[in-house]
Amino acid sequence: NINILDVDLNNPDIEVKPVMASEAFNRLDEVKDQAQKVKAIAAVNANYFKYDGTPLGTLVIDGEWISGPLYDRISMGITSGGKVHVDRMNLHGTIETSNPQVPSLWVNNINQPRRHGSKLVAYTRRWGSQIKMAYSGVLVAVDSTGRVVDKSNQVMGIPYGGFVLSDTKNSVVSKLNRGDLVFLEWHSKPSHWADVTQAVS
Repeated sequence: NINILDVDLNNPDIEVKPVMASEAFNRLDEVKDQAQKVKAIAAVNANYFKYDGTPLGTLVIDGEWISGPLYDRISMGITSGGKVHVDRMNLHGTIETSNPQVPSLWVNNINQPRRHGSKLVAYTRRWGSQIKMAYSGVLVAVDSTGRVVDKSNQVMGIPYGGFVLSDTKNSVVSKLNRGDLVFLEWHSKPSHWADVTQAVS
């Protein structure tokens, strides 16, 4: 059986958006349970995810990047005006800091598992309460005001409203110190994805 839902995205009384099983990536729910939780008219299973509920690929909810793209997989995005985009998209972050040794940084992704060849990845509280690396690397915690508050080489709590930068041991990010100011901005391609407010992989 194939079930088809024809949705008029120009209807102001209709909203199409992703739903997570929980606030952090630590639980899986049945689709029917997720639909009942938000009183949805209809729901469809979407995105790739790990056994614990970690999304593996693009996930945007109400304009917030919950997790970034992975493995060049196709993503579907919906703009606030109701336009749908289906693309292979790319996300990266740029960082400017007050530390003259680290004037700028390139962030490769957000809230995705570290893989072989991973560079700098940012983690928010959407990932959970902490980030734990499987090997000795560098973790830098930045609070909600953009100030570096802590450093570690393997385990780090993620500040509320802030994020943790994670990279290999000899990364330039290790030169950041407590008290440094960090400004992170995300950029997506294709450029029309700048208007996307809801998306799934």
